[in-house]
Order: sequence, then structure tokens, then C-alpha cells
Amino acid sequence: MTELKKGYYLVKTTDTEITEKNFISNKKLELETLQELVGGYIQIINGKFQKQNVSIIMDEEGKLKENPQYNELATKMLLANMGESMFLDVVVGDVVVAKGFRS
Repeated sequence: MTELKKGYYLVKTTDTEITEKNFISNKKLELETLQELVGGYIQIINGKFQKQNVSIIMDEEGKLKENPQYNELATKMLLANMGESMFLDVVVGDVVVAKGFRS
């Protein structure tokens, strides 16, 4: 997928790309829904996906949980926005990627 349409996409730790199968909704999601999708309190960080500005919504306490799973695709989206020299961390767990909504 080259151009994300406005909406929310669930990106699991096993995903290697964002496709239509990741699409959740084009309507604004409630806080409780976002928390359920990522598995906890949310943290929102801006990133890039194929030169498109997106918001990455993740579990704020994901790394503190037992056996956190690395999310390579979400980590790459943050690196694209911040640059590798500035970002020395990784994203864990499933995330929601939002395009076209203010965070």
C-alpha cells in the first residue's frame, strides 16, 4: 500500500507492512477503544509511513509488561521521523497508526 487513506490501522508485532487488512475505521475512535487495541494506557508519538505523517498510538507501559514483543514496523516509522541518531529505543506490542486525525 503506498497511500494510506484517512483512518486507523492496527499494526501487530508480526506485520511487515500496512495493507487494507490492517484498516479499522475512518471515524474517530474513543479512548477506551484505543486502549483496548494497544493493551493499556496510550502514548501518542508522531512518525512517518512512506513519507506520510501519521500518529503512532502505543501502550505507554508496554515495555514493563511480561515478555514484550518487538514491533519492527512501528519502530521503523519512528526512525523515519526522528532519525536513527536521535532515536535509540524500540516500540513493543501492537500499535494503532492514525492518519488524518490530530493527536
